[in-house]
Amino acid sequence: VPTFNDQKGLSAIVNSLLNQFQNARVLVVDDGSTPAIDLDLSSWQKAQSVSLVRLVSNEGLGLATSIAIDCMIQENFDCLVRLDADGQHPLSEIDGLKEKISSNYADVVRGERTNHNSMNTPKAVMGSFTKKFTAWLGRLIFKSHVKDWYTGFFAINRAAALVAQDAYLERYCEVQLLCIFHEAKLRVETHPIEQFERNHGQSSINWLGGLMIMLRSSLMMLLYALRMHPK
Repeated sequence: VPTFNDQKGLSAIVNSLLNQFQNARVLVVDDGSTPAIDLDLSSWQKAQSVSLVRLVSNEGLGLATSIAIDCMIQENFDCLVRLDADGQHPLSEIDGLKEKISSNYADVVRGERTNHNSMNTPKAVMGSFTKKFTAWLGRLIFKSHVKDWYTGFFAINRAAALVAQDAYLERYCEVQLLCIFHEAKLRVETHPIEQFERNHGQSSINWLGGLMIMLRSSLMMLLYALRMHPK
C-alpha cells in the first residue's frame, strides 16, 4: 500500500486487510508524507504482520512498487497485490485478483475500472480520452486486451515480480510495468471493479498533467515496440 499524506482512513484499510487475509503481510510504503504516517493498529493483535517503510522524500509509485517487489521475492511470497491508500480500491475484489494468480491462470491480474472518468468535466473527459487512446495503442503494439492501463490496483505472481525486479520504475509506473510484462510474454488478465470515491483529498494530476503522462506513456510503448520488433 503506497501512501503519500493519506493519513485519514489508512489504518482502517490496513486493519481490514489483516482481518480479511490472515496469512498476509501488509507492507505500507510512506512516500515522504508530512507528517510521517502513523498507523493505529491497537485493534489488531498481530501488528507484526505489518511492515512500514518510510522514505525521507516523495519518490513516486515506482520506488514504492520496487520496494514491495523486493520484499515479495526475498520473503518468498506467491502473490503481491498493490492498492491505493485513499480508499478507492474495493478490498472485497482482492480475492478476484488473487484467485487468477493462485489458480495459475495468469501471471498478472489488473483491476479494470468500469466506472472510471464517468463525470462530464474537462478533467474526466481528458481522463477518458487518455484511457481509450492508450488502450488502442496497446492493442496495436502488444495485441493487448487491457482497457485500463493506468489502474494502480493489480496482482502479480513471482514470475512477474522477477521480470520487473531489475527495472528502474518511473514515478507513475503502471504503463511501464504492463509494457515489461507484455514484452516478457507473461499472461495478463483483467478483473472488473467498481472504483469508490476517494475518502479524502483529490488527485494531484490535473488535465494537463494527464496529457503529459499519456504522451510519455505513448512514447514508452513505442520504444518497447521497437525493442520487440527491431526490424
